[in-house]
Amino acid sequence: MSITRKFLKEMGLAEEQAEAIIQAHRETVDALKAEAERLGAPAAELEEARQQLARLQARYDADTGTLRQQLADRDYSDAITRAIAGAGLQFSSKSARTAFEAALRERKPELKDGTLADFDRFVEEQRQADPAAFAGSRPAPRFAERVGLGGPPAGGKSRAAEIARQYHNDLYGTKKEEKI
Repeated sequence: MSITRKFLKEMGLAEEQAEAIIQAHRETVDALKAEAERLGAPAAELEEARQQLARLQARYDADTGTLRQQLADRDYSDAITRAIAGAGLQFSSKSARTAFEAALRERKPELKDGTLADFDRFVEEQRQADPAAFAGSRPAPRFAERVGLGGPPAGGKSRAAEIARQYHNDLYGTKKEEKI
C-alpha cells in the first residue's frame, strides 16, 4: 500500500496535514534510496569476491586432486619396487623387468599397508608364462680371456708398436723418438 494524498484525504486529514505526511514520507524514502545505493557498491564487490573465491576454490580442488593422484602413483611405484626387491627377483634384461612391471600395473593389485595384494601369485603366474624373463640361479656366462701368444706382451709394448717404431726410425731416422 502506498501513501498518497487521496488516501490521506479519505482518512479525513486536512490538506496541510496530508502535505506534511507526504513530505516526511518522501524524505524517508529518499534517505532509504541513498542508503540502498551506498550499500549497493559493497554488495557488488562482495559478489565479485565470492565469484573469485569460487574460482580459486575450484583451482585449489583441481590442483589438490592432481597432487593426490601423483602421490598415489608414486606410492604405487614404490610399492612395486619394494615388492620386486623384497622377493629377490632378478630379470634376464631391462626389457623383461619393464614388461613385468607393465603387466603388474595392468592387473592393478590393491595396495594394502604399502604392499601389493597377491604379488606372490602374480610372480608365479609370470614365471610360468615367461620363464626366460627371470634370471636363473646360474651366474651369467663370461667370455674367456686371451692367454698365451695372443695376450699382452710382458714388456708392455705390443709387437705392432715395435714394428711401427722401427718403420718410423727407418723413414725419418732415429733423431726424434716418438711414442706410438
